[in-house]
Amino acid sequence: MDREKIIKKVTNKKFPKSKIKTIEKFSTGLANEVFKVKLTPKKDLVVKIYKRKKRKNIKKNNKIMKLLTKKGINSINTYYNKIHGDFGITIQDCVSGKNAQDVLKNEKTETKIKIFENSAKKLKEIHNLKIPKFWKHQKHEIKNREEWMNWTIKRREKYLDFIKENIPKHYKKTAQELSDFEKLFSNNKNISFVPLHWDYHFANINVNKSGKVTGVFDFDGAMKGHNLSDIGQTYYWAILEQNEAKNFKHFLDAYNKDFSNEDKKFITNYCLLHLLATMRSTWHKKN
Repeated sequence: MDREKIIKKVTNKKFPKSKIKTIEKFSTGLANEVFKVKLTPKKDLVVKIYKRKKRKNIKKNNKIMKLLTKKGINSINTYYNKIHGDFGITIQDCVSGKNAQDVLKNEKTETKIKIFENSAKKLKEIHNLKIPKFWKHQKHEIKNREEWMNWTIKRREKYLDFIKENIPKHYKKTAQELSDFEKLFSNNKNISFVPLHWDYHFANINVNKSGKVTGVFDFDGAMKGHNLSDIGQTYYWAILEQNEAKNFKHFLDAYNKDFSNEDKKFITNYCLLHLLATMRSTWHKKN
């Protein structure tokens, strides 16, 4: 399939009064092919080409985007989403600003702090939403707090089994690090059960020059669960992918200044779980 040819055909049909100026493939978008399309009169679009089997994920993502726009949390409109044979195409507004991951590499400390603070506030807005029916994962649908706690314990055991089998010298230390989950859940049975982004990191956030969040995207894997698990994933990306551990305290303070020591332990454990999940997935692909 000629990607640019099909993009031109669909875009011209949807925007007959506009002309395509440029089509540029993004460097991001690991699960899908993502293109930026510039139109005249001036309008920027994002065109995502995805495998047919991902259609339910994309449909959910688009519904979430619509809800967030309605609630004033995002401003991303979806104009088109259809299946074409063995692939699908969706067209949305291009989020203004620059990708936060790229900005963090070059900006001064003051702007970095603003990005951490504003991204935390945006995540809290998402977590404060009343959970809609369509906000569910395609494989790991969790219906309540109890199911979340049981599922998390099972995840821990699965990842520990992986470490024991493949990297046995790290098993004891890893098991010790993750030994507090039962105690934490026992002491905190009323954990905040919220709509999770489930991939909340700076490559999925755009910001303007002052560090204000202009858009959050890629909700394909969104699910319901413990709010601190989203923060744990963000922590993973901040310390291991962005080398920004020292600034993560600003994220925590902006989300909630009154995090308890147990809350912080939860976040650390969720971070480690995400590290093990990533390691396990990468390990099997490489082998």
